[in-house]
Amino acid sequence: MVHEADSAPVGNGNTAGNYTKTHVMGDASKSRRSSSEPAAATTAESHQHMQRLKRQEEPAVLEHLEAIDLAEAQAAFNSGSDERGLSLQEFVEAFAWVCAGASSRQLTSIFMQIDANANGWINWDEFLSFVMLQDKSRADVFEEDNDANKFTMQTPPELSSQVTHREPVEHIAFISKCACYVSSSHDGTLRVWSSALKPEIVIPVSEQRASVAINCMVILPEVNKLAITTADRLVAFYELNDSAALHRFGLFARITTLDMAFSLASWTSDSNLVCLAIGDENGHAHLYDLKKLLNLVRTEYDGCRNRESVRPVTAAITDNARLISLQLHTDWVTQISYVNELHTLVSSSLDRSLKLTALEWPMFDVPTDAAGLRELCNEAGTLVGHAKPVHGFVHLNVSSRRLAASHGLERLIYVWNLETCELLSKLEGHRSFVIRLESDQASETVISLSSDGEIRTWDVQALIQLQVIAVERDAERASAILYNPTHQCLISASRRPVLWLRTSHQLDSDTLAATHLAPRGHKHPLLGALYSPDFYTVVSGDEGGLVCTWDVNTGGQIFRFEHNSPKEIECRLTAMAFDVSGCRLLTGASDGSVRLWNYLAGELLQ
Repeated sequence: MVHEADSAPVGNGNTAGNYTKTHVMGDASKSRRSSSEPAAATTAESHQHMQRLKRQEEPAVLEHLEAIDLAEAQAAFNSGSDERGLSLQEFVEAFAWVCAGASSRQLTSIFMQIDANANGWINWDEFLSFVMLQDKSRADVFEEDNDANKFTMQTPPELSSQVTHREPVEHIAFISKCACYVSSSHDGTLRVWSSALKPEIVIPVSEQRASVAINCMVILPEVNKLAITTADRLVAFYELNDSAALHRFGLFARITTLDMAFSLASWTSDSNLVCLAIGDENGHAHLYDLKKLLNLVRTEYDGCRNRESVRPVTAAITDNARLISLQLHTDWVTQISYVNELHTLVSSSLDRSLKLTALEWPMFDVPTDAAGLRELCNEAGTLVGHAKPVHGFVHLNVSSRRLAASHGLERLIYVWNLETCELLSKLEGHRSFVIRLESDQASETVISLSSDGEIRTWDVQALIQLQVIAVERDAERASAILYNPTHQCLISASRRPVLWLRTSHQLDSDTLAATHLAPRGHKHPLLGALYSPDFYTVVSGDEGGLVCTWDVNTGGQIFRFEHNSPKEIECRLTAMAFDVSGCRLLTGASDGSVRLWNYLAGELLQ
């Protein structure tokens, strides 16, 4: 049984005691098993659970040492009594104050990375060199990620104008269930495109009018429906399942609204209530029980062969499924969305504000009356800062912060902290007002489109611009964009969709494995993996000779190095183990060579 210390050992860098104790206890435990073993196991599990809690409460690993006060750091080194610098114990004691909040384990890990020759001492020059190299390494990684996040347009196939929209595309969505895209336009049609962006289906929105404006289009994954709102005060639902009763993309039902609807959003509450929010022209958000609503309208359409000819279901019937109506704004609700982590409804409006409404609904026994629900809907904040009407927003998590980026009749993009309602930054660059925002949660980037067809990408964490895409040809100038996280690609559309791939996705599979995947992991079969309980790290090695050190808490890579020199590229790694101190790594290869490493710094010792 391995007992982990509360913090990393402090001393001259030798942790032999811990490792020796681990092996001795492991052997002795085999001969001491008795009827008390279940109790011992329970105690050990409790101990391990407490250790996990301590690690979760620990502050993030210190990755940005250049942010500390170097004058204070130098003073800490000058306070040492030995000309060799600071020992591990002295470093941990001195930097616990310089790096406020850092744990002994974190400081020990940093010491081991700086102490490349593993002699148990580091001086000021070694520390300063490490800080400078760390800063350069982060800059190189950022530059690599920046290049990898750039988009390149893929040449679209030639298409006849008869299979494209007659007017610019307003909205585009990806339906993962069907692996296809749907676009809408003011020409009054929906068009379905294959994943290869080939035209498949044309869906007229209205049989009575040749052209009707489509205000909003969203996918309702909870009920497998596509929903749109139109300028003739209708909300239409289209089927995404394929059945004998109704084919895919067939009209499921239409409902009328008293006021023109401009925005839609759906979500599932903690009580498993599937909700639909409809934002209208008078600043209201109408919340419905979506499943109940669809059941009500389905009874009106059952048995009808031509659903397009059936009169839309009136508000008198759909009101039976309405949960509550909230007066959120004084003008059109241009977009509405639910942030699950905050249990909050976020809305934007032409009244130049964004509103946060907390839906504090219980897990069970959600009130069914409007009065009871209203008491559970509380204003959580108002984001005020836009000088002109707000047209939309995106929300994403960035470094554990819940942020939003909003746009309107301005050339600026506003970045907000949703938890504090604080305006963090205004991103400048566009020459025309921004008409659309998309977000990529994985890379923490936002993609913006302006009215002149220019596309820009932004790093939300660093609050900087990454790429500018200016399309010269009018036929390809975007009027709508969509980021597809499933395929990690960007779709722009004017009268037809166009595919954009990231730079990293342009490479063939072999090159991609060698240049993009390798910095994050192995590309050869693994030889083994070793766990260090003192530093909470895993060291893995593959047959190709690559050795990687990983942080167990974050899953991130700390360091990587090669056992083989360039001349020994054919030599296979065959064995690896920690030395008795646990601070050094021994590797053996098929040519008979054995090498000793400081595995936290990648330094070859002998």
